[in-house]
Amino acid sequence: MFGRRGVRRLLRRRHVPAQGPGHGRQGARWPGLLRRRGGCVVLPLHPGRFHVPHPIRARRELARGRPREGPQLRESGRALGRRLPPLAMMMGALLAFVIGLSVGSFLNVVILRTNAGSSFGGRSRCLSCQAQIAPKDLIPVLSFIALRGKCRSCGERISWQYPLVEFGTGLLFFVFYLRFMYGFGLPPELSPMQSVAFFLRDLAFVTSLMLLFVYDLKYYLILDRFTVPAMAIAFAFNVWVGTFHPYDLLSGGLILGGFFLAQYLFSKGRWIGGGDIRLGVLMGFMLGWKDALGALFIAYALGAVVGLFLIQREKAAWQTQVPFGTFLTLATLVMLLFGRPILTWYMGFFG
Repeated sequence: MFGRRGVRRLLRRRHVPAQGPGHGRQGARWPGLLRRRGGCVVLPLHPGRFHVPHPIRARRELARGRPREGPQLRESGRALGRRLPPLAMMMGALLAFVIGLSVGSFLNVVILRTNAGSSFGGRSRCLSCQAQIAPKDLIPVLSFIALRGKCRSCGERISWQYPLVEFGTGLLFFVFYLRFMYGFGLPPELSPMQSVAFFLRDLAFVTSLMLLFVYDLKYYLILDRFTVPAMAIAFAFNVWVGTFHPYDLLSGGLILGGFFLAQYLFSKGRWIGGGDIRLGVLMGFMLGWKDALGALFIAYALGAVVGLFLIQREKAAWQTQVPFGTFLTLATLVMLLFGRPILTWYMGFFG
């Protein structure tokens, strides 16, 4: 009923003496003062009758124009970076990047040791000479640059997988940190605490997708030991944050999983593998059914473009198998970042 400026103007009015018996009923002496009663604001212009529910519970927050609920709070929760000093933003972005580098280094260990069937315990060793790698040579990206891509003991070339996975994971953590701070593509109904949970959810999704992307690209396999835990994490995070109804997540998993299952049964496993079925369920649990369908379209478009490019360059033939899981994970990342703007544009263009 009252705008923010109007309420603030009323708060600033001071005590006004009674102007005589004709000034209001019962000679009201507080014509413009707001008095707080519990969680409501009472306007005593009409004593005993005018009781307006209001979410503001403190004059200080009201005077600053910062209600506890409503669009202003949601916007502040989605655009936290606009209120932080530049130095704090830079330090937070650098921290997110460094954490991403460390996570990428750990993913390299998981990928290589899972394929080799070895345990995750014990010191890292060179794959050529089996010499233990010193801690100073395990710094993500920097050690690769300092060693010029060669083992310190035997001089054998170090795979580019290590710095690329580390830098790629760090870059994704950096990008999703900026998305969290500036609120790009976040649902408008998120509160500050929900925004933090949404950010943690994104980091968990990025870690899972990077692991699946690299492993499928390198070994042409999508392992259940990666997809099944990721399904549980994705479903639990989305239900916890509250941005998806469980039925939307289950519908997405059933639609994409059923789509890939039908292809698998129809082709008897020649077109896709069983891992793609679980990956489709994971995409549905991560994105919900609407964004998952968008990711499916993007994945097939990317696969077609890359396949035609390789055929034109005579790097592949029509019968050449490609790791389709890599395109599915890339498309899922695209929809995580730009899903909301893409759907808004699509509905506006075709609606």
